[in-house]
Amino acid sequence: MRTYPVVERNESAYIWHDVEGREPFFDVPDIFASFEDGSSLADYYPRQTLHEPNRELHPQYVMENGVDVAHFKFVHKTPIVPVFTRHDFDQPTSYVDFTITFEGDENQSIDDIDSNIQAINGGLGIAVTKSSGMIDNRTISATTPVDDYTSDVRFTVYIGRVPGKDAPRHETKAQEFGQDVIRQFQQDVHIWSHQRYSDPPALSSSEFEGFTAIRKWAQQFYPDGRGGSAAKLQSITVEAH
Repeated sequence: MRTYPVVERNESAYIWHDVEGREPFFDVPDIFASFEDGSSLADYYPRQTLHEPNRELHPQYVMENGVDVAHFKFVHKTPIVPVFTRHDFDQPTSYVDFTITFEGDENQSIDDIDSNIQAINGGLGIAVTKSSGMIDNRTISATTPVDDYTSDVRFTVYIGRVPGKDAPRHETKAQEFGQDVIRQFQQDVHIWSHQRYSDPPALSSSEFEGFTAIRKWAQQFYPDGRGGSAAKLQSITVEAH
């Protein structure tokens, strides 16, 4: 009987599957411990989740969303386009940080903003994020391929507790914040479900470095003979039919 490596983390079970039978070559990022800031589950309200099964999308689209800075302004209505402060794609676990705000107007300077998002990506399937300088929230997105055309998408959000403000009304407010984060993620899922891969993509100058880095990084996760990008996989599928 075949067995699979399993790790229990952040109230979820993660199963490693590799078509070549290799052992895991990266660890599942932890939504608290991986940010090394001393946080824990006790600092957050109960998680809120979303499950979108059998969506027509490729996991690489989900990861590329993190370097698609232009979409924040037009999809999520941020007043200005975010600016990257870190791209680290040297290992199977990668890191992307960017300055962002959801408040103010387009006349403000990015230099005056002290809020940001840090993202840790475990391969093409898992990403955890930490938001700072705004509503304290952490998220987990997990995308599992089902077949050549569809994926199951799962999303989790935790809203931070504020010391001294733990009355029922504060938890209700936290639930509202969490649902708003989920709503924003659903906006992305809608786009991914209608997205078609373009290589090279149409990019603004601010996006070129991030997209180039993440597409090169993604190649390591495709088995030999099946192509090194979502574009090649799509081409193979079309030719097969």
